[in-house]
Amino acid sequence: MAHAEPATIFGDGTQVVGVDIAPGTYIGNGQADEYGCYWARLSGSSGEIDDIIANDFTDSPKVIVTIKPSDLYFESEGCGSWTPAGTSTPPSSPPAPTAVESDSATVDLGDYCSSKGATGVLADGTTVHCVRVQFTDAYVWSTTDGLVATDPHFPVDPGGNCLDANAVTANSQGRALYCNPTQNGRNAGNLVWQLQP
Repeated sequence: MAHAEPATIFGDGTQVVGVDIAPGTYIGNGQADEYGCYWARLSGSSGEIDDIIANDFTDSPKVIVTIKPSDLYFESEGCGSWTPAGTSTPPSSPPAPTAVESDSATVDLGDYCSSKGATGVLADGTTVHCVRVQFTDAYVWSTTDGLVATDPHFPVDPGGNCLDANAVTANSQGRALYCNPTQNGRNAGNLVWQLQP
């Protein structure tokens, strides 16, 4: 009995790379609503976070992912149909090179990620890192490689409580905020975000 060739057009679910689907660069329809599109390149099927090579959750209407031959599984949900990128290229040709090689599709600064230590690429070509938000178990894409003081999804303002006297962050207007103890009043000594160091 002959084995079927791995598919190059497929939908949501968990696929075995090299068996169910062929490695390559694919475009997903995405989903531009609050439910979004989740995808993950996986090294195993245990369901543990360590199985994740790269992943993203996006509400973009177009998602691009490169599935490598070394990936064991590819999982997606809410992403619609996946089709090969650059379908005008003959199947035997490698995908056209991109300006920056990355393990994942283009990411947005501040979006959540879950592959600690992973790198991604912004639309402008800037390399970003998946880093932990201090005092939480959340990970976000950041231009710095190390802890970030605040979750960008929850903006801070002067006077808001903070936890680390050495922390520095930016408010929604881009102004630097410093975590300092208050100097007077009944809450003197409490840590709050302030405009000056």
